Amino acid sequence: MLSKQKEDRMNTAPQKAAHLLRDVPRQHTFKLHLGTEIRNLEELAEVLDIMSDSTFHPHVTAQKNDFATWVREVIHDDELVELLQPIKNRKEMVRVVKARVSALEHQASTDPVDAKEFMQTGLRDFAIGAVVGVVVGIGIAWIF
Repeated sequence: MLSKQKEDRMNTAPQKAAHLLRDVPRQHTFKLHLGTEIRNLEELAEVLDIMSDSTFHPHVTAQKNDFATWVREVIHDDELVELLQPIKNRKEMVRVVKARVSALEHQASTDPVDAKEFMQTGLRDFAIGAVVGVVVGIGIAWIF
């Protein structure tokens, strides 16, 4: 299970998230022994989910984790690598990769907020509200 701290670190800027989700060039795909090629993190999750344990175990041993190595060297997602490296169970790896893909998809779809534009909009709304308040106040005072 992912700790709250590790889940919080999975938050990434939209542009970086989209980059991490992209297809890698053909020469950098993860190639399984039966010819299956994995081009991105979503495909990694899908393939891990359907592959047999006998296909999984040669790639993940006490000495190595080929999936974590591919994610580090090709995808460049250090946060996911940190989570994958100690995992030796296929189902747990599927869960972690799916969670990361979901978090990245959410981040990639989030529009970044420009702080300057946000502040200018807030100040403009405040000024309009202040002017309207003064005008309404004067109008009410004049009527009564």
